[in-house]
This record gives sequence, structure tokens and C-alpha cells, in this order.
Amino acid sequence: MVKTLLEDVRENIAESSKHIDQAKGVVNDACDDFVRKSKRAVKAGRGAAEDFADQAEHSVRKYPKSAVAGGIMTGIMLGFCLGWLLARRD
Repeated sequence: MVKTLLEDVRENIAESSKHIDQAKGVVNDACDDFVRKSKRAVKAGRGAAEDFADQAEHSVRKYPKSAVAGGIMTGIMLGFCLGWLLARRD
């Protein structure tokens, strides 16, 4: 009776160990995929940012007056919004 019980326990432990190993493999694969996809996304984002910076530089060189006017207008709008938000707090 005790021997059969111990044998059943050993079999259950062995089976549980197999399931744990399978789960470990699945988790490792998922982590590796996540890291790979994250690296790819960072590279794509870096490329997009470089393209945007190049396009902005080209636009500023081609239309310098418009670029300066756009910067001034942006500063005025941000100053207005900030002043309005700070005045509202009181």
C-alpha cells in the first residue's frame, strides 16, 4: 500500500516536472520574441525620428522665413496657454 502510494507520488512529480519544463520553454520563447520585436520597434522609431529631423531641416533651409514665423507663433500660443492656465489656478 505504501509502495504504490510512493510510486504514484513519484509519477505525479515526474509528470509535473515535464509540465513545468514545457511552461518554461513557452515563457522563454515569449520573452525572446518580445525582446526581438522591441529591438525592431526601437530601430524603426529611430529611423522615423531621423527622417523627421531631416525633413524638418530641409523645410527650414528651403523656407527660413516661414520657419521663423512658425516658431514665433508657437511660442506665442504656448505662452498664451500657459498664462491662461496659471491665471485660472488662482
